[in-house]
Amino acid sequence: ETMATVWLLTAPHTGTKMCEVPAATPVRFIGRASHGPHRYARVEVLEGECAGKLGYVPWGTLDPEPRHD
Repeated sequence: ETMATVWLLTAPHTGTKMCEVPAATPVRFIGRASHGPHRYARVEVLEGECAGKLGYVPWGTLDPEPRHD
């Protein structure tokens, strides 16, 4: 069984991949961003190889999905 992963991106519009993050990795939700029809969540990765990195992941790839007021 393979664990789902998502790429942490430097910015939504460039799509430059920084590192691969397992979908269950804890992250701190910072904000949201949109690029055309695509939505992204800005996060800080809290554990694993990418810990401490800030970047963007496609909206809908985090569990649980972040909420905003």
